[in-house]
Amino acid sequence: MISRIERARVALRALRPPPFERRTILVTLATAGALALALIAQSLIEHGPDAPWDGPILYLMAIAAWLFAVHAQPSLGDVFGGRERGLEPRPGPRIVPDKRARVRLAVGLGLVAFTTVLWPWIVGRDGGGLAIISYVAGHENPENAYAPAGVLLWLAGIAAYLSAVLGVPRLPSFATWLAERLAAARARGGWWLAGFAAIGAAAWFRFHGLADLPGQMTSDHVEKLMDLHDLVNNGQYRSYFPRNTGREPFQFYWTALFSWVLGMPVAFLTLKTAMATLSLVGVAATWRFARRIGGELVGVCAAWVMALAPWDVQITRVALRYELGSVFTALCLWALSRALVRGRRGDWLLAAAVTALGLHGYTSFRAVGLLLPVFAGTWWIAAWLQRKRTRHSATDPIRSMAASDSETEGGMTSSHAFAETTAESEESAQPARAAFASVPIVAGHVTAAAGLGLLLIAPMMRFAWDHPDVFWSRVVSRTTSAEAAITEPLTQFAQNAWNAVRMVNWTTDSAFLISPPNRTALEPVGAALFVLGLVTAILWVGRRDPRIAATLAAWPIMLAPSMLALAFPNEVPHLARASGALPITAVIAALPAPIIVRRLRETLGLAGVGVALVLALGLSAWMATNTYDRYFNQYAESYAGSTHPTDNAAAVIQAFEVLGGRIENVYMIGWPNGWDYRALGVLAGDPYWNGLIGGRDPDWYDAVRVDAAALAENGTRKLFFVGGEEAERFLEGLRAIYPDALVTRHPVEPEDRSFYSVVTP
Repeated sequence: MISRIERARVALRALRPPPFERRTILVTLATAGALALALIAQSLIEHGPDAPWDGPILYLMAIAAWLFAVHAQPSLGDVFGGRERGLEPRPGPRIVPDKRARVRLAVGLGLVAFTTVLWPWIVGRDGGGLAIISYVAGHENPENAYAPAGVLLWLAGIAAYLSAVLGVPRLPSFATWLAERLAAARARGGWWLAGFAAIGAAAWFRFHGLADLPGQMTSDHVEKLMDLHDLVNNGQYRSYFPRNTGREPFQFYWTALFSWVLGMPVAFLTLKTAMATLSLVGVAATWRFARRIGGELVGVCAAWVMALAPWDVQITRVALRYELGSVFTALCLWALSRALVRGRRGDWLLAAAVTALGLHGYTSFRAVGLLLPVFAGTWWIAAWLQRKRTRHSATDPIRSMAASDSETEGGMTSSHAFAETTAESEESAQPARAAFASVPIVAGHVTAAAGLGLLLIAPMMRFAWDHPDVFWSRVVSRTTSAEAAITEPLTQFAQNAWNAVRMVNWTTDSAFLISPPNRTALEPVGAALFVLGLVTAILWVGRRDPRIAATLAAWPIMLAPSMLALAFPNEVPHLARASGALPITAVIAALPAPIIVRRLRETLGLAGVGVALVLALGLSAWMATNTYDRYFNQYAESYAGSTHPTDNAAAVIQAFEVLGGRIENVYMIGWPNGWDYRALGVLAGDPYWNGLIGGRDPDWYDAVRVDAAALAENGTRKLFFVGGEEAERFLEGLRAIYPDALVTRHPVEPEDRSFYSVVTP
C-alpha cells in the first residue's frame, strides 16, 4: 500500500508547473485576455450607452480568444485530476411488484380516483365531503376548499401507491445514513465550506434590511395578504386562491407556516421572510445541480453566481411568487440529474414529487412539462452518441492513443489512462441488446414517477377541470388575443425570443417591481462569465457531452414563458416569468471556472491554484459590490418613486385610534391612479375595511361634494386622506364641510407622493 506521504509527494509532483512552452503560455494569455475583454465589454454595455457598439465588438474579440483557449481543453473533465464518471444514464435495479404490491397499487389509484373523479361525478361538483375539493360557497365554507375527509383519502391513496412502487426492501438506519453523509462531507470538506459560504452570502443579500426594502406594498401584495388572512385567521384552506385572476396555493401555505410555527403576523414582512428563506433552498439546489453537471468547482461557482445575482435578489425580496419558478426548477433539475446518474427508483420519485410541488407554485413553472422530457432525452441521446464515438475511437489505434494522451493531460498517468481506455473499449464492445435491456427498467421508473406526479397534482387537476377559465386565464391573456390583438404571431414570437435570450447581457425588464430601469438580468461580472460559459457549452455540445447538452437544451425552454407573451410584447423580457431559467443561467456562467483554473495550474503549478483563488475572491467582491449598488441604491430609488406611501398613512390611522378614533370612521377620498385602499385596511389590521369614497365625475370631485358631505350628519370624529393632483381642490371642499378640521400635510419623497390627513372634531 502507498503511504500518505508518498501520495502527497505524487500530488505535489502533479501540481508542479511543467517547463514553459510557447503553446501553454499562449493559451493562458488567451484565457486571461478573453476574461478581461468580456468584463470590459459588459461594463461598457452597462455604463456606456453613448458607444453602443464598443461592447459587442469587444465581446467578439473575447469570444475569439476564448474559443482558442477552450479548444485546447478536450472536455469538461475534473480540473484537479481524475476521470469523468457518471455521464451515461444508469437504468438501476429492476423492481417487479409482487401480489401484495399490486393490491396496494390498485388501492392507491382507486382512492385518488374516488376523491377526484368518481365521487364528484356521482354527487355533483358542489357536494360531498368525500371529494377532495368542496365548492360550497360562503364565508365560512369558501369555494374550492379542501374537504378534510377527501384529503385524508387522497393522502392514504398516495401512501399506498408509494408503498407499492418504491421497491425499497429495507432503509438504512439513521446512524448509518449520518455516518455516510459525514464521510462524504469530510472527503469534500473544502468544497462544502465554499458552498455554505455562498449560501451565507445569499442570506445576507436576501435578509439585509428586509423590513425596509421593499418598503411599500403594491396591489399584488395586498391581495396576497388578504388570501393569507383568509387562510391563517379564517381557516379557509383553498386549493386555488381566487383573487387577481387566481393563484396557485404553495406560497400561501408556505408563508402560513411562518405564522403557525413562528407566530409571525399576517404582514408584508412575513411574506418577504418566507420567500427569502425559500431562496436559500434555491441556491443550495443550484449548487448541487451544478455539481452533477460539472463537478465540485462548477457547483461552487454556480452557487456563488446565484447568491450574488441581482436577478434572484430582486425577484426574491419583492415577496411575490416569482422566486418559486427559480427554486423549483433548480430542485427539479437536481433531482432529475441525480435520477439519471444513479438510476434508483427513489430518485425518480423524488423528481416527480418536486415537480408536482412546483406546479402548485408559479404559473411559468408549467413549462416543466416540456423541460423534463427534453432534459432527460437530450442527456440520453448525447450519452449514446458519446458512447458510439468512443466505440469507434477504441477500434482506431491512433484515436486510442490520442484519448490516452488527453487523459494523461487531465491528471492521470499514461498506464492508468490506457487501462481506462481498454476497459471502456471492452464495455463499448458489448452487444446493442445490453442497452435495449435497460429500456423496460427505465420505462418502469418513469411510469412510477409520472404516476406519483399525477396523484400529487390531482387537486389542481380537479380545479382546472372545474374552472378552466380561472386556471388558464393568465396564460390565455398573454398568449392569445383575449385581451390584446396579435397580428403576426410568428414574427412577434421571433422578436420576443430575440429579446428574451439577450436579457442576461443586453435587454432590460421594464417593470419597476422587479428591476431598476435600464439594467440587465445579471450584473457585469456574471453577465460576462455567462457569455464565455455559453460559448464553452456550445463547443462541448459539439463534443457530445450529455450533461452540457441537456443543460443547454433546458435554458430556452424555461425562457419560453417570457417569450410567449405575444399579446404584450412590452413585457418581454420578464425576469419573473423567466425565473425558471435562472439556475440554468448560473450553471452556464460557472462553466469558465475549470478552464481558467486549469490554465493557471498548467502555467504556474501550485501557485496557479492560489492565483485562481485570489481571482475568484476578487470577482466575487466585484459582483457583490455591483449587486449591492443595483439593489440597495438603484432599485430602492426606483421602487420608492413608483409606489404609494400607504404605510405612512397606516401610521396616521394608528395615531387616530390612540386618540379615540375608530377605523370605521376612516375614509380615503379617491383620486385617479391613487392608492389601493385595501392596503390601508391590511396595514391597519382590518383586511375587510373599505373606506374608499370614490367619485363619479371625471375629476372625482363629487366624492367630496356628495359623499363626504353626507357623512357630516354623523357627529363622530373622522379621518380623511387626500392626495393626488386635485388634493388642494378636495381640501377646499372638506374645509367648507368641516371648517374646524385639522389638516396636516405629510411630506414624502418624491414630492408627488405627499398626502394630507384631515381630522374632524
